[in-house]
Formats: sequence, C-alpha cells, structure tokens
Amino acid sequence: MSVIAGLMQRTLFDASIGYDLGKVGLAGVDVRLNANNLTNETYVASCASLNFCYLGEERNLSATVSYQF
Repeated sequence: MSVIAGLMQRTLFDASIGYDLGKVGLAGVDVRLNANNLTNETYVASCASLNFCYLGEERNLSATVSYQF
C-alpha cells in the first residue's frame, strides 16, 4: 500500500453568510462573512510525490464589505 493511498480522508466544512444593507437604508452596500475549514481539520491538500506533500489551510475567516455605485 502506498503512502498516498493510506492517507485518511477528511470532510471539510465551509460556510458563508451575507446581507444586503440596502434593506436598512444603505443602498448598494453588501456585507459577507466567509469561514473555511470550520472544524480546523489537519489534512493533506496534495502531494507532489510520495515524499513531498502539502498540508491544507487551517481554519480561516474573512469579512467583505462591498459598495456598488
């Protein structure tokens, strides 16, 4: 059995929520919150060879505010 075939599979959970602030009087303004790898799993994202693998990203959050004019 190869090293790559023996790697454990992981399920990752991501989430995103957004809101149009035009509904409360701020026309053209949107906000969004994104979260990746919510359970902060350690996982192998890819392997270039049997001896060289990359770990996936840890949990991260990002927020965005956008304005359309």
